[in-house]
Amino acid sequence: MMTAKERFDSNDFLRILCVGDIQTAQPYFKPSWIDWMARTLQEAGDLQIAWRRQVTSSAVSRATPKHVATYYRHYVEQYRPDIVLVSFGVTPMYPTYIEKQFAAELDSLLLRLEKQSVTTVLWSPYPLLAGLQREVSLSLNSLYKQKAIERGIQFIDLYHEFDEVELSKIFTFKVGVKNDLFGLSVGDIDPITLNEIGQYIIAKKIVYDLFRIALPQSDYGSFVTPALDSVKKWA
Repeated sequence: MMTAKERFDSNDFLRILCVGDIQTAQPYFKPSWIDWMARTLQEAGDLQIAWRRQVTSSAVSRATPKHVATYYRHYVEQYRPDIVLVSFGVTPMYPTYIEKQFAAELDSLLLRLEKQSVTTVLWSPYPLLAGLQREVSLSLNSLYKQKAIERGIQFIDLYHEFDEVELSKIFTFKVGVKNDLFGLSVGDIDPITLNEIGQYIIAKKIVYDLFRIALPQSDYGSFVTPALDSVKKWA
């Protein structure tokens, strides 16, 4: 099966589908990491073939691997993707993280993708702000790496991309509506949604690991290249 980079280098039609939960979807911020990736692919290389590259997301808050596998036709098959990026970072935690159960559900989804001869890439969730969720994110990172090795697919270690980042500088949004599921009140810091710098870090890592290309330097509209040094722990 072709790797993501081989598909990109072929200059053929390229449909990329992002599958996952709210960490993938990032519904409350634009441009999201997915927007950055789409723009980068459209501007990279020969502009005459840029229109052949499409990036789509079917990620949705509270989605699980079992949910996606059950409604596979709606969440994957209809898009006829060449590459599927998979990550679930928040829903495995609630109400309780049960690794064996989650791993079985993930295996079922990965097997379904494998049977469709889709190039599948697993990327680990980024660390959440604090508490038990940080520990679960780290456990998911290890699990995704293990599953990628078992199935011979690409793994992108997003979790450790944030090792040198002061998390309080990328989680800057406040909760606007009480959320009993996550135990959040109005005015609390949102521990899930990343600001513009966090979105950029995700896109930068994923795009480079997949295709060995860099994000464009930009100050066009809402696409503004951030100063990453400003969020480092020593800044």
